Amino acid sequence: MSRPPGTFTAPLAPFRGEPSPVGTTRSSPSRIVGGTPSNGDVIKYYIVAQDQATAANLWYTPFAGASHSDVNTQNSAPTTPNSYTISGASLAGSYIIGPGQTYTSLTNAGGLFEAINNGALSGDLVASIATDINELGLNALNQWSETGTGGYTLTIQPDAASERLLYGDVSISGGMIRLNGADRVRIDGRFSGSGRYFRFRNNNTAQPVFTLLNDASADTVRNCFIESGCTSTGAIVIGAGVTTGNDNTVIAQNVIRDRTDITTTPLYAGIYSNIASTSYASAGATISDNEIVNPTSYGMYLNSTSIGDAWSITGNSVYFNHPTLSSLAIAGIWFAPGIGANGHTVSGNAIGGNAANCGGTVWTNAYTS
Repeated sequence: MSRPPGTFTAPLAPFRGEPSPVGTTRSSPSRIVGGTPSNGDVIKYYIVAQDQATAANLWYTPFAGASHSDVNTQNSAPTTPNSYTISGASLAGSYIIGPGQTYTSLTNAGGLFEAINNGALSGDLVASIATDINELGLNALNQWSETGTGGYTLTIQPDAASERLLYGDVSISGGMIRLNGADRVRIDGRFSGSGRYFRFRNNNTAQPVFTLLNDASADTVRNCFIESGCTSTGAIVIGAGVTTGNDNTVIAQNVIRDRTDITTTPLYAGIYSNIASTSYASAGATISDNEIVNPTSYGMYLNSTSIGDAWSITGNSVYFNHPTLSSLAIAGIWFAPGIGANGHTVSGNAIGGNAANCGGTVWTNAYTS
């Protein structure tokens, strides 16, 4: 058993089971060396057993790659030992995120995401944001461990009908809020079922605000203002899956736009997905009733290798009211499902004007072919 940088060691101990046909067996339970385990450490271990025949017989669990001269003398450990993770606190119920609270941020050191990654959920968790927060993006949210029934949700919401700004200049790949395989996350800017009281802003010009990746599924981002200065992808990125894809994502009733604190940083795209053909595409996404404001290249860029079955893109508005016109050709919705992707709905979207639903004046562009 080891915790890096420790090694496998094995004190001799009697085997407390049935004797083998050739005599009493002996097993070697391991002990941890090289330090004391702490939250988030992965403990790796294996079992070796030896009988007491003159020419001793040895067996290993797991077997592949393991080799011993005897029960106490290791030549090589298994290629893939068994393992488990040391978990920290078990979280459930309601938490306030803000000054003087247990957690003062989502992504910073000592924040909620780090606590969840190092611990486990024992029930549904609701995190209410009570203040503006400078998010450094140090911790993605991974798929958490669970105790009990399982299938729990994490809801992140404002604590009152007052806008909460979560902002940063995060250059880490994937941006400020990264859902790294985390399922059933609900980021909901409503208070008591209505309004938009979250504003997320990443000032960095190379990274998005949100990224869903590595099979993050059944996640929702709704009723938020989402501001991005990213000039190469989007404010929200649906990234690559590793086994199934980032399935059943809901992006609804947000205002996704360029930054409102300055007027010089363009928004390349509102929602973006363009993964390598060797990755797993995402299925079942719902993108509905959003406003995408001032894109300079795409309102949405959703390319073939990213798209699995049954996407629904309905009721969205793409418009432009920035004082500086774009000199690029702009596609309101670029949706190009690949071969074999079926069951899509794209309807009721409005592209044009300088307000939602093609309202206000005509969208004027400076592009010339």
